[in-house]
Formats: sequence, C-alpha cells, structure tokens
Amino acid sequence: MKGARNSVLVWGLGAMGLRIAQALLDREYEIVAAISHQVGADLGTVLGAPPNGVTIVERPEEVDADAETCVIATHSLLSQLAPQIEWALGRGMHVVSCGEEMVVPAASSATAAAQIDAAAKRAGRAVTGTGVNPGFSMDVLPICLTAACITVERINVRRVNDLSPFGTSVLRSFGVGLDTAEHARARELGEIVGHVGFRESAALISEATGLRWDSFEERAEPIVATSRRQHGDTVVDAGRVAGIRQQAFARRDGSTVLEFDHPQQLQPAADGVETGDFIEILGDPPIRARIEPEIDGGGATAALVANVIPKLLRASPGLHTAATLPLPSLSFGRR
Repeated sequence: MKGARNSVLVWGLGAMGLRIAQALLDREYEIVAAISHQVGADLGTVLGAPPNGVTIVERPEEVDADAETCVIATHSLLSQLAPQIEWALGRGMHVVSCGEEMVVPAASSATAAAQIDAAAKRAGRAVTGTGVNPGFSMDVLPICLTAACITVERINVRRVNDLSPFGTSVLRSFGVGLDTAEHARARELGEIVGHVGFRESAALISEATGLRWDSFEERAEPIVATSRRQHGDTVVDAGRVAGIRQQAFARRDGSTVLEFDHPQQLQPAADGVETGDFIEILGDPPIRARIEPEIDGGGATAALVANVIPKLLRASPGLHTAATLPLPSLSFGRR
C-alpha cells in the first residue's frame, strides 16, 4: 500500500544518509521509518535534534509504516542495491538511490536494469539513481553544456575533490592512511574500490547526446601525502596514501571521445591542492567551464536526492535516469 503524500522511508544512515535525511526534513518531507545500523535509536536524536518518534530498525521486515518514497543510501554496487529496491517496490514505494551504479544501471548489468524496470512497472512506481558523481558534476553538467554546440568531438571532465565530507567506509574504500605497499596489496585483493561511476557517466552522456564509444579504459594511482592530515579517527602521515587519482577514457575507433580525470584525497589543501570541477568541450563552438572550489559532494548529493523526488513522483512507472527525467533543478515544492 502506498504511504501518505510526502512520506519517506530512509534506508541507510551513514554519513551520506544522515545528510540526506536532514535535507528531506528541511524540505518538510515526513520520514516515517528508517533502516540502519543505529538500531533502537530515535532518528531525531541521531540527527542531533529532539526525538521524533521514529525508531531505527535493522531489517526491512521490521518496518511497520507505509511510505510514498524509499530513499536508499546503503551501497554503491547494483548487485547489493537491487534486492533492496525490489523490496521497496514490493511495498508500493517509489525509489531513489544515491548508489553510484544506480545512476545508469544498464552500464553494469543490462539484465538487472531490465528486472528493476519490470518490477517498477508492475508496481506502478518510478525508480531512479542520483548523486553528485555520477549523476551531476561529471555527466549532467557536460550534457547541459553541449546544448550550446553544433558539433562535439570530445569532452574532457576533471573533478578534484576533498574526501572529508564522507564517512570512514568511503575513506577505507580509497585506502586512505595506508602506506603505498599496503595500498598496492589491497588493490590487488579488490579491497580498494575508490570512485565508482565512470562507466555510468559515460553511458549517461552517450544516452543524452548520442556521443558513442566502443572501448573503455580505467586507470588508478595512489595520491601520496606530503604533509600530515587528520579527519576524525583517520590519520594520514606524510608518505602515506591520502587518496586516489582515477582516470577513464571512452574511445571510438581508437580516438578518445570522453576523458575523465578524478583525483580525490583527504584534505587536499594540506598539500596546496585546490579543488574544482572543470569541463572542456571540443566542438563548435568550444566550451570551457570552471567551478572553484568543487561542488560539495555531501551537500550536493543530499540536495539532488531531495530535488529529484518531486520529478520522480510525476514520472511514468519504470526505471529512469537523468536523461529521461525533467532537467535537474532546485525544487522547493514537494510536487
């Protein structure tokens, strides 16, 4: 049964989930249930506010309230998100996820994307993924800029950002604080993931603009600190890994049509690195755009989730991407 208008279930209250929950409350959505690791705690208390009567539960089967929309902030990978999304659809909810692979699910699994789309249509509900990256800074912004071009031969996007807004699980996935040998071993074991979403960004740009590619390459190298920095319990001494520089290249017939450059580290200013988002479009006319400092990753992701909900509620049932929903924008109204 579909919940009351503007009611939300929040699934996942890590560093990002907490920011999303607060953004939703600031927009006067009603959070009627929450699933996370702070089992038994009151949601208001966890957010640093007076108790609001919403007790956080551990498992979805413990949820005893119906919501109109489920916001999922638990995982990056589609394989982990898909069961949660299908559960929410089965409860009659629209679904928004900030998991990176949900921005364009077909980029990682066409089969899983088709299954989610079919489940959403059976339920008569809409599903989408969003976030600052992928979902905005390295794909939606370049897509919008191409509207001013007659032709586009290549798009170069560089995002230099600070990992400070993210929680310990994200820092761990970048290997922050390890020495270079430990970092190399962890990467070989698949314990270091870093940024997830280059393929999703490339797929979204291709879907929106028709800029096609036939091969894809990713590269990664550790960023080694030259000065000490600390964030909560995470300490990075000089000579240890502060983050990762990741790159990706989408090519057509051997020529690069999309280049992504994404160095991310904890407190880059400690080493004199300034953050920012930089877009270069090689076309007619050529376009260069600079945003300095970076678009804040935590605040922007929370805002994107809150702002997409009204658009999702008006969308047709099924799986949507930023290319099939209305243009992303500020949305004060909840409808």
